[in-house]
Amino acid sequence: MAVDYATSLASPTIVAHVFQWQDMAYVTVSPMERLPSALLAPDIEQLFARWLDDTALHSSVDTIRAHVAFKQLRAFGWAVIPSALRKLSNGSGRIQCMELLHEVVEQDPVTPDSYGKTSKMAAAWLAWGHRNNFI
Repeated sequence: MAVDYATSLASPTIVAHVFQWQDMAYVTVSPMERLPSALLAPDIEQLFARWLDDTALHSSVDTIRAHVAFKQLRAFGWAVIPSALRKLSNGSGRIQCMELLHEVVEQDPVTPDSYGKTSKMAAAWLAWGHRNNFI
């Protein structure tokens, strides 16, 4: 089956793919979190840079989560996961990235005996990223 025409339209919450084949046009709509991260990478990276810069000296999770860039990153949904895991693996913004991952994924791969041990917590998230094919 050959597609004569294809395009994608994105809004802050959905992406629509329009395909034309023969005489018919087909539209599929997906939640934003299914957008390829590469498409959103420039926006995500700019938000990460601002957020990590502004919260680098804060250890308060409430302060980290209250930042406007955190809220904007969270709105991108699962599209932020590859960037967050990359930053986590190179050591930038560990607490921030783990907090964002926890919020977006709505899971916690960290075992209770690792709480408070940043290296072990980061390792748990990176292992989660490998298991779920984000890394």
